[in-house]
Amino acid sequence: MEGWKLKEGTISFKQIDDFEVMSLIFRALGPSSARTTSYKFCFFKSLLDNLFNADNRNLSIPFRNIFTTFTSIYYNLIVKWDLFQMSSKNNTVCSIRKIIENFVVEYPQLNGTFIPFESLKSSLQIELINRVQREGMKYVIGAFYGDTNGQIFNFSKKERIVWLNPSAYKTLVRQKNMF
Repeated sequence: MEGWKLKEGTISFKQIDDFEVMSLIFRALGPSSARTTSYKFCFFKSLLDNLFNADNRNLSIPFRNIFTTFTSIYYNLIVKWDLFQMSSKNNTVCSIRKIIENFVVEYPQLNGTFIPFESLKSSLQIELINRVQREGMKYVIGAFYGDTNGQIFNFSKKERIVWLNPSAYKTLVRQKNMF
C-alpha cells in the first residue's frame, strides 16, 4: 500500500546505523524518490526542528507540534516567496498551497502585504495550523513514512502522534546541522 494511504505506520524498528539513516533520508528527498515534493522537505525540516521536543520516554512527537512548524515554514515560503510545488504530471496546484492562498484571501488584512506567520494573531495561526494539519495528515506523514521504509518513525493518525526510531533519533540529533 502507498504510504499516504496508511492510517498507521507500525513497522517494528530495527537498529540502523548512521549510514542507513542518512541513506533513507537522502533517498526519500532525492531525485530517485517516487515523488519529489516540497512537502517532504518541509515535513523533514519540521521533524528536525522538533527533535528536542520529543518525549524522552518513547520519543513521541504530537502531530500538532510538527504541523505548527510545518505551517509556519510553508506559509512563509508561499506568501513571501511564492513557492510552487515542484511540477507534477498533471500541473495541479498542491492542496496545502491552495489552503494557504484561500486563507490569505479570506482575511483582507493579510492580502497585499507580507506578514510573517509568527506575527499573525494566535487565533489566525491556530486556524491555519488546523487546516494544514488536516490535509497533512492525509498525505504528508504516511508518504514520508513510506519513502523511508518505516524506519525513521512510526505514526498513528488516530492518536495524532509520531514515534521516532531510537537509532534514527540519535543520528538525526547528531547530524541535524548537516541538513
